[in-house]
Parts: sequence; C-alpha cells; structure tokens
Amino acid sequence: LIALSKIGELDILKSLFERVFITTAIKEEVLIGDFPETDVLKAAMNEWIEVIDYEGDAGELRKYGLGLGEASLLLAAKREDRLVLDETNARRFAESRGFQFTGLIGLSCRSEMQKADKRAGGGGAEQTREERLPDKFGSVSVGLRGDRACISIS
Repeated sequence: LIALSKIGELDILKSLFERVFITTAIKEEVLIGDFPETDVLKAAMNEWIEVIDYEGDAGELRKYGLGLGEASLLLAAKREDRLVLDETNARRFAESRGFQFTGLIGLSCRSEMQKADKRAGGGGAEQTREERLPDKFGSVSVGLRGDRACISIS
C-alpha cells in the first residue's frame, strides 16, 4: 500500500479488484507518520479499502520471519482470497498454506495488460502481445499469450 501510494498508483488496486481488504494491524502500520501518502491511504480507507479484524496471534507467526501486518493478513485470509505479498518469507508461508498471491510487479503487469486490452477494444484472452511498463517500474517487459504471462525484469 505504501509503495503504491508513494508512486501515485494506489488506484491500481481499485481498478483490478472489486473489493480490497486490509487488517487492523496493516492499517496501523501504514498510517504511522505524517507523509503525503498517509492522506491518500486514509481517503482510500474511507472510500474503497475495507479494514477487517483477524483472529489469532499474529505475534506467533513472527517466528516464520513475518511482519505483524503480513501475519495478520495471513490469519484473516480465506483460501479463495488473492493476497498481495512482496516479502519472501510471507510468500513462502502463503505458498505452504495454499494461498494465491501476487506482488507489486504482478499488480503492475496486470494493470498495464488491462489498459492495453481497453486500448485494443477488449481484445480477448487469445491475443499475444508484449507490453513495456512505464519507467517508474524499472525495466520490466510482459508478454501475454492466452492466460499465461511471461515477465522479464532487467
């Protein structure tokens, strides 16, 4: 959330998902301090990001190298949820528990492919194309063939 807010791309989440949930622990983490992105996050939480509680001891999951926010998210998650995780330990833990997840690059790629589909008039899943992401994401190329994406980062 913080990274997307800092680069002015928090709305990627809104455009890709019908509903976005964060836990109370994540809310506390992202609203610490008085930064420009704090106001953007507060506004999103009042509008389209829903804050939910979680059950269990998030501190107990810290032994797996998880931060409090990540641990609380994994405690609140349901199997059908798609999690956004970038930290290696959180991704490993989520994978070991059978959760689906993506990261910031995956979100960015999906958003750019969605924009390309709109520009092409909705093209369809069978199109093959390669998209170059904007410079703010670094040097990333995405190729899409059917329902498979190939990502190259350099």
